[in-house]
Amino acid sequence: MYKIMFIDDDPLIVRRLHQIMDWTSLGFEKLEAALDYQEKFLMSVRKKLSNGKFVSNAPEQVVAVERKKEADSLSKIESLKAAIAALKK
Repeated sequence: MYKIMFIDDDPLIVRRLHQIMDWTSLGFEKLEAALDYQEKFLMSVRKKLSNGKFVSNAPEQVVAVERKKEADSLSKIESLKAAIAALKK
């Protein structure tokens, strides 16, 4: 089975992508809708890093790049949340 993740900053596009096809009948195990790009990007990086086969077989530099992406995403998410909270005051 394949997994599919829709990433778009427009929730209507994501919703429509879910509706246009019966993804499970085409062999897709799980659908994940992404309304927030940074959080879903972080999710994809974490999935890769949680794959023991990837981590054990990939060169250490590749794994280090993925860990850097994870840290950068976390930082960006926190910055965005702080900026949004400041705007709501």
